[in-house]
Amino acid sequence: MSACASASRSSRSHGRSPTCCTRWRAAGSAIAEWFPARERSVAVGWFNAGTSLGALIAPPLVVAVSLAADWRAAFVVTGALGLVWAAAWFWFYRTPERHAALSPAELALITAGRPAASGRPAGSDRASGAGEIVSTAKFWTLAVPRALAEPAWQTFSFWIPLYLATERGMDLTQIALFAWLPFLAADIGGILGGYVSPALMRRFGLALVPSRIAGFALAAVLMIAPGCIGLAASPYTAIALFCIGGFAHQMLSVLINTLTADVY
Repeated sequence: MSACASASRSSRSHGRSPTCCTRWRAAGSAIAEWFPARERSVAVGWFNAGTSLGALIAPPLVVAVSLAADWRAAFVVTGALGLVWAAAWFWFYRTPERHAALSPAELALITAGRPAASGRPAGSDRASGAGEIVSTAKFWTLAVPRALAEPAWQTFSFWIPLYLATERGMDLTQIALFAWLPFLAADIGGILGGYVSPALMRRFGLALVPSRIAGFALAAVLMIAPGCIGLAASPYTAIALFCIGGFAHQMLSVLINTLTADVY
């Protein structure tokens, strides 16, 4: 059970912890810097997949390390991997204006969409105060869905291994075989979710923001599936419902985070 709890905690570390919230703000800022508005949802989909990829890898990795050494070593291994990734980001990341390999034409394409995405006149560098932002309907339109959606992912990340062990009677080997599947589905949902908005724009002629909202609404309907897990007689049906929920959650997560970059 210690290994199972370790797998759950390690999986959670790839979810939305306070440190992870800082990472998400940094990622959103990087996408707003590097991508035109029409391409942002695709970029968010790919970086969002990294969250689920970590949770996908964590159960088999943590179980393997725990069985080879002990559960404490699992925290050392996963923490060290995070430090390596952070060092690589610090070493390689540059803004478009400071990137030596970027051509003037590419820089112009990237920066051309910024004024429209921020909603401010071109050339305006005035920063909005917190009070000004909080008093707008746009802020609450983004904040309320985000606040309602986040607990679902925390539940997935922290609870799936423990649920499979305590409620479905799976041992460590079975958890290692199956606990990663919802996070694989989440990766797929995150990536495909990034392409939903451009597809709706091409297919139905929707504007940028309505295309994001339409995709978000579809994902919200699919989130009904994990709410039915308690009704599932088979553990494999429960895992399938978890997979639908992971797919849907990361799809809506991509679109709400892209909307944040679009509006601010």
